[in-house]
Amino acid sequence: MDEAEAVLFYRHVTPIAWLRLQTYLNIGHHKKMTKAQQMKAVVAAVLPRFRVEVAPGAVVKPKLSIILHMKDGLKVRVYKRQDDAR
Repeated sequence: MDEAEAVLFYRHVTPIAWLRLQTYLNIGHHKKMTKAQQMKAVVAAVLPRFRVEVAPGAVVKPKLSIILHMKDGLKVRVYKRQDDAR
């Protein structure tokens, strides 16, 4: 079970009053979810500045999980965009 699955499981078995207290105090698993959302927002803002290509010879293998992950990650090459069309 990876971290995202653990957080979802925790969220469904924890009493609602405790979840509200954790949210109010910004502690516990809720903080992890908040940080993950913030990181996704930063990546979404920065990524359009770059061109991302799958590295030559990279093998994409799925990892068995509820959430679709890639086994051994995905090797990519990142290039800065040269166009000024933004």
